Amino acid sequence: MLQTDRRTVKNKRFTSFIAGGESDRFYFHRKNALEQGAKQTLELKMLKADGTPFWAHLDTIKAGEERLRIAVSDISDRRQMETAVKLNETRLESLLRISQYKGEDIRGFLDYCLDEAIKLTESKIGYIYLYDEGTREFTLSSWSKDVMRECTVAEPKKIYRLDTTGIWEK
Repeated sequence: MLQTDRRTVKNKRFTSFIAGGESDRFYFHRKNALEQGAKQTLELKMLKADGTPFWAHLDTIKAGEERLRIAVSDISDRRQMETAVKLNETRLESLLRISQYKGEDIRGFLDYCLDEAIKLTESKIGYIYLYDEGTREFTLSSWSKDVMRECTVAEPKKIYRLDTTGIWEK
């Protein structure tokens, strides 16, 4: 799991495999296990020997006056799936809010959709361009409130031809 041999692990402190911001949580977990004597569990980020982080589940029991026995399981796949499920739930909630939007015009609706997209992507800025098949042009329709604060473009271009958009075309 740590991608190193047993001798290396045996000669290192367990805490050297705990990700930086997780140490306090581990020490609290350790303290509880020693004081209470009952099995304790904890999920935290650990580090492989090369420094790559992974999610671990610890089952800890007291094994002596100042000793613990800790079983470590890699739960990275489970945590990744939980994150994906949470993102999908957030997307569905956003789509529901959009579908229930009671705006009076298309401009307000597009601004609302853009705000939802910015929240979902955790971005600071966003644009909506409308595409016209006939002219093969993108026309700027809406942009986020923070665009002018974040960008140095004084006058954003409002129309782009598909043939000259470069990566946007893709």
